[in-house]
Amino acid sequence: MINSESYLRVYFGPRSEYYLKKYKAFHSGKKFSFNISAFFAGLFWFLYRKLYVQAVLLLLLSYILRYLVTLFYNVVVVDVEIQRLINLLLTATFGVICGFLGNYLYVKKSERQIKNALSKTENEDERIQLLKAAGGIAWTPIVLLLIATFLFTLVVTDGFKDF
Repeated sequence: MINSESYLRVYFGPRSEYYLKKYKAFHSGKKFSFNISAFFAGLFWFLYRKLYVQAVLLLLLSYILRYLVTLFYNVVVVDVEIQRLINLLLTATFGVICGFLGNYLYVKKSERQIKNALSKTENEDERIQLLKAAGGIAWTPIVLLLIATFLFTLVVTDGFKDF
């Protein structure tokens, strides 16, 4: 457990009070809690909180799961309404997984980043700068993902056929 709350506040950035509570709960034995933002925003929340590796792993898991479901639909004849229900349940399950993993993974990463900053320098100002850079929030990856998704959708749906 990290001793200095100030390092945690700097790392967590916006909504640090919420994450400090989750951090303290984590170290008092409650490892998993539900993050409603991670539930609804999913991959976008992970990118927003700079959990890039975890976001990529979740994206890969999602693609693998969708691929397996598509294979299942090709092997077993499933009514379209049942397919919609299965897809809805998978989406909800993915949201629940993100909701329960979000705080856990964020707290774990905060500890790694703070230990890293403490080991890199003795200078307090440099530590703070390292933590600000590593933590907080990021909008750029979300915007890039939205653009990539839009372009991918255009290509897949022949949106460029008129150009």
